[in-house]
Amino acid sequence: ETVFLPGWEEGLFPHQRALDEGGRSGLEEERRLAYVGLTRAKKNLHLWFVSNRRIHGLWQSTIPSRFLEELPEAHVEVAESGNSYGGYGNSYGGGSFAPGRGGRQNPYG
Repeated sequence: ETVFLPGWEEGLFPHQRALDEGGRSGLEEERRLAYVGLTRAKKNLHLWFVSNRRIHGLWQSTIPSRFLEELPEAHVEVAESGNSYGGYGNSYGGGSFAPGRGGRQNPYG
């Protein structure tokens, strides 16, 4: 009934390698994978992204996945996290999906 999908950041989902090696077709394959994950939810869908991620021992700023902006707004509830780790601030300034915010979607309205 409920599906949890973490990691909705550019470079992670869609994965940078799929974009680099596959171009437009790689992006469409990542979009298809997103659709498969999203449509597994029967009642609730929880998507997560972070503003900073530790990769190979280094903190890197991230931006939300482009796929989040493609979700129908009527079925999205955005929840903000009041927590930050280590004092890292908000470095993303655009769109309705900003770091520290996650969304829940009912894929069936």
